[in-house]
Amino acid sequence: MLVTKEGRLLPGAVVLSESEDVNLEGIIWDPVGRSIAIINGKLIQEGQALFNLKILKIEKTKVLLEKDGKNIVVNLNKKEGGKGDED
Repeated sequence: MLVTKEGRLLPGAVVLSESEDVNLEGIIWDPVGRSIAIINGKLIQEGQALFNLKILKIEKTKVLLEKDGKNIVVNLNKKEGGKGDED
């Protein structure tokens, strides 16, 4: 696994905010474990694969995945000025 029970990253995990071929567009969070990530316009759940990516875990603000045998963390970046930013 990529994280400890406390949520800290384990050594060997690579953190990406975004790359050319991995674009985390959104997360539909479900605390019961049926969360969905929107990656490159596709809806994908934990355990599923998309291209050469395997989704290991979906959290509120990031997705843990495996790509080419490497563990990767992709953070969801909030866009400035978007709707829903008001408190």
